[in-house]
Parts: sequence; structure tokens; C-alpha cells
Amino acid sequence: MNSYKTREDSVFKQTDEIEQYVFSLAKKYGFDNWIEYDKSLNKYFSTVLMESDLHKYIDKYNHNRTK
Repeated sequence: MNSYKTREDSVFKQTDEIEQYVFSLAKKYGFDNWIEYDKSLNKYFSTVLMESDLHKYIDKYNHNRTK
């Protein structure tokens, strides 16, 4: 949602807070291989594994939209 933005705005801040909260629960729900925590930035980030696992669904969605 925020990947195209060149600066932070109120929507960015709100969605980032939600994302950080959800990512913070990853280990509790068995998704610790999808999320990593960067101590220097004090933030959670998706891993390459998460990106590759979810990309098949994104591709399928995009393919079906263009039909």
C-alpha cells in the first residue's frame, strides 16, 4: 500500500503501525520464518521467503484481473 509513496503521510503511519503489530505476532502464530526483526531500526520486516511464498497469490490475482 505504501510502496509507491515518496514520503510518509498519515495513511502511511497508520498502515505501518498495523503492519508492525501484525508482524510482531508472527512467531506466536508460527510465521517466524516470514518475519525478521531489525534491532537497529526497531522494526519488523518481511523475509524473502514470505515475499516468494505470497508472490504466487499476487501473480494469480493480477492475472485474473487482466482477463
